[in-house]
Parts: sequence; structure tokens; C-alpha cells
Amino acid sequence: MTQEITSFADILAPVSPEEFFAVYYGKKALHVPGTAEKFASVMSWARLNDILNMTGIWSGASLQLFLDREAVPPREYCRPAADRGTGAEVPRPDPARVTELIRRGASVIANDIDSLNPGLAATANA
Repeated sequence: MTQEITSFADILAPVSPEEFFAVYYGKKALHVPGTAEKFASVMSWARLNDILNMTGIWSGASLQLFLDREAVPPREYCRPAADRGTGAEVPRPDPARVTELIRRGASVIANDIDSLNPGLAATANA
């Protein structure tokens, strides 16, 4: 059964926030047991792919890539495109280039993605 994550207590359950701060916070690691369903309401792979496929909303600043601990320069995964609002040229991620870098092991940072997904926003605000 999918539960909504709307509070810090929901994230930690079955550990209480009181126990977390008394025993673990700043002292030792904590493994919180649970199933994949616990966070199913946060975001699905399908929803993540849908958001990443909204190519018009991403720029070299809002979608960043890191490979081997180094930031990938936007020129390596973006192409010039016109900004929707101003018409000015902005670096827009090229899906094929991004995919190739991911296949090589790059990590993706999708800034402000929580504003595009209610489940993730609720968890981020918990």
C-alpha cells in the first residue's frame, strides 16, 4: 500500500523523530527499514522520465551533469536554443548527448525538480 510522505516522521518511520535526534543525529548512521512502496508516492521512474523529457524547461544551469566527480561543461551536452521568454540564446540540453553521458556514468542534477512533482515537493517540504 502506498503512503504519502508529508512529514519528517513519515520519512523516518518506524523510527520516531525523538529517537532519531536522541540516538542518531550527529552521532551515528541510521538504516531505516522499509519497502519500495514506502516512497512510491514521491516519484515514479515514469514521472521522472516525463519531467526530463520536457526539454523546453531545462537549461545548462537547471540540468547539470557530473562525470568522474567533475562538472560536465554545458557545451558538452547542450545546444544553443532560443529562450521562451526573451528569445535570447540559451544552452538547452540535447537528449542524445545527455543520454550518452549517462551511459558513461554521469550523474544528473535536475535543479528545482520538486516544483514539477507534487509528491517530491511534499517530501522536500517534510
